[in-house]
Amino acid sequence: ALGGRLVLSVEWDAAVLDDTNWRYAADQAHTERLGLCLRWNRRDEIQSFVQSVLDHIGGVTYDDRRTGKIKVKLIRDDYNKADLPLFDKDSGLLEITEAEVPSLAGMINEMKVSYTDPVTDETRTVRHSNLAAVRASGGAINGMTKNYPVIPTPDLASRIAKRDLRALSPAVRRFKVSLARRGY
Repeated sequence: ALGGRLVLSVEWDAAVLDDTNWRYAADQAHTERLGLCLRWNRRDEIQSFVQSVLDHIGGVTYDDRRTGKIKVKLIRDDYNKADLPLFDKDSGLLEITEAEVPSLAGMINEMKVSYTDPVTDETRTVRHSNLAAVRASGGAINGMTKNYPVIPTPDLASRIAKRDLRALSPAVRRFKVSLARRGY
């Protein structure tokens, strides 16, 4: 994201992209100071380049079923829980086929992020821990390391480490459900 613009030299026809949505995501990435140091070589596949950018900024692309255009969604805690749909037998829930209870012992409680200093071209690492999760697991460290080579600063690497740790360490139950068409 440069100056509020997500700069991607892609071979997609511009008509398939939801321009307003992409500009909003670029503005959001710019507001969050998610500047990256990368370039795309035409030898590399565009899909891997786009996926690398999405991994760094915490986003996904998807096809909008109403417009048929490609949209980008930044994964953020930016929703009102009261606005989420409730699925029960009256609103289309047919069955719950799997209800996974997370184990504290297996939960990620430490995140290391490797990044590349663009001045020295050295790989550096920042680390963040969820101390409550470490304590709940009896002091055991269950860490993960992610490599983000186009992050240029320790401040940004630290913020990305915190973001990834928050995403991987909550004790959230997961369900697989079958929904009727109205629930879909």
